[in-house]
Amino acid sequence: MKTPEKPENENSRLRAVRQLGMLDKLSQETYDNITALAQEICESPVALLTILDDKIQWFKSKKGFDLNQTDRDISFCGHAILNPKEIFEVADTFKDSRFSDNPLVTFEGYSVRAYAGVPILSADGHALGTLCVINQKPKKLSLKQRKSLIALGRQVEILYEFNLKSIELANLKEEIARNDKNSRPSK
Repeated sequence: MKTPEKPENENSRLRAVRQLGMLDKLSQETYDNITALAQEICESPVALLTILDDKIQWFKSKKGFDLNQTDRDISFCGHAILNPKEIFEVADTFKDSRFSDNPLVTFEGYSVRAYAGVPILSADGHALGTLCVINQKPKKLSLKQRKSLIALGRQVEILYEFNLKSIELANLKEEIARNDKNSRPSK
């Protein structure tokens, strides 16, 4: 098994991840809808929306998978974010030396046999995680499925930006309220 390398911009990437404020929060219906679409379009039993922290791969949304997180060191998404502008696909994990002895591949109860993931980018280009699909049999996505997975990934990016703007607006409202309270004359 090959542990994924860290991107050159890892420190600034982690700041962008933490800025989302979503690492350990429960799933949200909007993200669940996107993973359900990815699962259906790609005809895969598993679809995940991941966020990669420094040591943990968090599953922001999941369809067909029970875990909430895994170690980043065994993640496929850790490899996918290294080329943030490209979809990352492994059609048969048994034939890929990076993954053939990975615990997610060799686990008897559920084995990752095929993986395809599109990196999810922040507005400034940091790879935050992936939208990915997983199969228990070797599989290569069709061109139509690849394009659809990429389009769904772009929708996640828009939602992340909306989430950041909402956080900024809430912080601004708090600051205005504090300033307003402090500037009132005392009685």
